[in-house]
Amino acid sequence: MKRAAAVFALGATVLLAVWLGAAVSAQRTRAGGVRYEWPMGLGTLDEVPQHYPPRDTSNDATRLIALAAAAGIDLSAPSGRGAMSRRTPLGEYLDKQLTRADNGIDPPPPELAKDLSEHEAALANLRGYLIGRTAIVWPIDVAAAAQAPLPNLSGHYMLTRLLIAHALTSPATAPDDLCAAWRLQSVLWHRPELISKLVALAGTRMINAAARRLDARPAWFDELGAIDYRRSMLAAQQAEAWAHQKRVEDEGQSDEQLIDLVLQPFAELCAANLAAVARRASSELAQSHDCAIDARALDRRVREMLPFWNRRSWFAMPNLGGVWQRVARFQAEREATERVFAIKSGKWAPDLERSACSDGTWIYADGTLRFSRDIPAPRPMLNVPLFWSAAAEPPLSKRR
Repeated sequence: MKRAAAVFALGATVLLAVWLGAAVSAQRTRAGGVRYEWPMGLGTLDEVPQHYPPRDTSNDATRLIALAAAAGIDLSAPSGRGAMSRRTPLGEYLDKQLTRADNGIDPPPPELAKDLSEHEAALANLRGYLIGRTAIVWPIDVAAAAQAPLPNLSGHYMLTRLLIAHALTSPATAPDDLCAAWRLQSVLWHRPELISKLVALAGTRMINAAARRLDARPAWFDELGAIDYRRSMLAAQQAEAWAHQKRVEDEGQSDEQLIDLVLQPFAELCAANLAAVARRASSELAQSHDCAIDARALDRRVREMLPFWNRRSWFAMPNLGGVWQRVARFQAEREATERVFAIKSGKWAPDLERSACSDGTWIYADGTLRFSRDIPAPRPMLNVPLFWSAAAEPPLSKRR
């Protein structure tokens, strides 16, 4: 009996020591994670709420909701974080046109042509409004963590695609259509959530691909090139790490069951460790200038950074491989579009052979532009070509 009591006491002492160790480690790791600077001037983790002060829906955004409704697009506050829809034949038509490596444009299918025709006036109103408005603000509240408000991302995606389709089929308004579509993405690029920036990245890649059909570089294209997309994605990773840590802490304050209170120090330790791993991964990504990313290898390397005891964070860690595969390839896609503009304007120069990508250069000969290496674009990623031929139909503004 005495031996059993001694074993029980020893076990209780060990468990208490482990619990205290986890509590102390969680506090130290969390505090240490706060002190460390994130790369590219993003500051420390505890500064995240300062980067995104609370905002309410602006009057301009409210007006945009009404204008979009007239075009059959819902931009009102979403009830949940649903998946983006792919309205066919719009989706199929855009995917086919934006993956062409020339100036050619196929006529839209009858159903899409009818849809665009029926909403011509509504799209004209949207186009004019978006071009003239820069104060469109959707609600932000990072402190709300899991309950933080989001724009209607599905609606943004659908409206973006509709404006791009109109640009491809209406040469007279094409530059303004694409500018209006870009203004939708610009708002999302300055939000904290990773999901918002993923939608913005998808839209921006489509706009960039469609712009190659224009006969000249539009002035607003400077805005598209002014954003540091890698830094913006790193900022989203930082905000996600802060929000996850905040959610875990909030859950600990609301838990009423004894088992939850006992496990809370370990949960906080795991969250703090995840933030530290995210910062370390961000530091490595910030130093890379490759445009060809092996998504699976990157995901595997990031997860290997997590210690064996923190397997619970595997599901909280976003799949950075797919994100960075798109972001990195987009660097080459933007360069391709800029070089197409230079070729069309007769301003090709030898220095345009250089690339910001550390793993490739540009080659232009006999009217054909291509990147020096292949950069895969696995589905469902849009395969925007890194190849362009001038020997094709005339650009949008010269077609009748």
